[in-house]
Amino acid sequence: MNLYLFKNEYFEFGNIKVNFFPIFFATIPAVLVGFIMISLKINIISLKIIGLTSILGGLMLYFSDMKQFKRLKVKSRLLKFFLAGIFQCLAFIPGFSRSASCIIAFRLLGEERRVSSIFSLYLGIPIIAISFLSNFKYLNHIVIDINLIIIFLVTFISSYVTLVLFINFINKISFTPFVIYRILLGLIILSIF
Repeated sequence: MNLYLFKNEYFEFGNIKVNFFPIFFATIPAVLVGFIMISLKINIISLKIIGLTSILGGLMLYFSDMKQFKRLKVKSRLLKFFLAGIFQCLAFIPGFSRSASCIIAFRLLGEERRVSSIFSLYLGIPIIAISFLSNFKYLNHIVIDINLIIIFLVTFISSYVTLVLFINFINKISFTPFVIYRILLGLIILSIF
């Protein structure tokens, strides 16, 4: 593929355009960390870690969303996406949300809530696709059935509607409800387990 063409292809959601190149560039850290974790067979799944990282992730989201919190001034969109890609690697630790990690990075880099949410959505596309494709080796055969198609369509439509509503209202409601949810979830997990 011609790199020039690649750099001039765009995603557009909610009137916010981002070309492919920053998204591709931001995916590199997660691919490297994922490859290292798979190669070294690192497995850090634990309910205690999930509880702690839920709370830590909630607090990080809260502080990154505060108006009085100092923002880093980065003009380069490519660098912003790369830094968010590094933050995205936090999602390899169980309990950290991939999308929240990206939102935290973009908020710290001075983007508004709505833009941070859309950019986080963009960064998820290649990671989810890579994760999905990497599991093909475990499939013996693929069965396409009408029920699966219906489930896929209903899930896709409901997810899209939810995203549109979320993105349209996030500047008004802030991330506080999600912060409260994550902290409560973390405290419940830690108290039960």
